[in-house]
Formats: sequence, C-alpha cells, structure tokens
Amino acid sequence: MKVLLTGFEPFGGETINPSWEVAKRVSSEGVEGAEIVTALLPTVFGKSINEAVRVIEELKPDLVISLGQAGGSAEITVERVAINISDAGSPDNDNNQPVDIPIIEGGPAAYFSTLPIKAMVEDIRCAGIPARVSNTAGTFVCNHVMWGCGRFFGLDYAARPRLRRYSIGLIAPKDILIRSSLYQRRKPSSSYMNSSRETPSQDLV
Repeated sequence: MKVLLTGFEPFGGETINPSWEVAKRVSSEGVEGAEIVTALLPTVFGKSINEAVRVIEELKPDLVISLGQAGGSAEITVERVAINISDAGSPDNDNNQPVDIPIIEGGPAAYFSTLPIKAMVEDIRCAGIPARVSNTAGTFVCNHVMWGCGRFFGLDYAARPRLRRYSIGLIAPKDILIRSSLYQRRKPSSSYMNSSRETPSQDLV
C-alpha cells in the first residue's frame, strides 16, 4: 500500500512546521506494510491544492493523509470534516488573506474524512498520547487542502479507479496514525465506534 503524507511549509515567521517534520520522520523510519511517500505543500491558498493534486496524480497513492499544525494545541486532533470556505486570520506565505470566500464558488459545503477517525483516536490514546476527534479543521490552508483533496477524489474517482477516496487533515506524532489507519481498514466498520469526546479544535495551518 502506498501512503502519501503531506506537510506544510513554515508560516507566520516560524522556522519549521511540525507537520513536515513528522512527515519526514515517518518516511525515514518506515511503517510495516506501507510505502510512505511525502510531499511538502506551500502554505498558500490555491497553490497548496494545486500541488497536492499534482502529487496525487503523479504518485497514485492508495491513502492520503494530510498533516497540519494547530498552534498551542496539547492534543492530536483527527479531523472529521473540511468546509468550503477560506477565512484567514493572518496572511498566508504569499500574503493572501481571504475573508469569508468559498474555496470553489458553488462547490459542496463540506467533505468528510473517510478514515476511521474514532478508532484512530482510540489507538493514539492507547499509546499514551492525548487525542480527540475534531469537528473543525479551521478555515486556513489545512482546511483548504483537505477540502481540495475531497473534491479531487469526489470528482475524479470514477475516472481514476486506482485512486482511493481517503483524505484527512490532522496533526500526528511518528507513525501511530498510519499504523492505526492501515490496521483499522482490515476490520469491520462496526468496531470503529467509541465514546470519544468531540470538541472543536483550534484553527489549523
């Protein structure tokens, strides 16, 4: 199985972005049963989706997991949904700062993750790491990319049957989320549910 991990460039004056550091580390350490490929996305509205789609078309992964940064968060947040809106509280790396602008005018209001998000949260917690399901990926570039990937798979899946409809925005340590998602895909979906408390996350990159 080929797994694409995407991370973001540093932004807002920072020198590193943890999402990209995590992606590189997972790739270098490897995950049993998976071929890990990575892509660094620009922290820029528009360009980030274009680059993500370009990489997906080139590499044809079976699984896409987007990693993002939530400044100040003490938990791993596994995202449920991305919405069709760009509303930046600060400029992106090209100094764009859209306010209440649809990503695609007339596009679907939202795309949902197709990963077993509650099971992934449970596995992360079992590893001793604080985690929760998040019902908002914010309205900055992380949400932008997750929505854009959802649109790509939604529109092009029938024409590209090799591509699977898997897309998620999240923050992750090492390879626990990858291992969890690979394992849970082999189990019946009825076993994925648990009583994880769900609260909104902070805005993500």
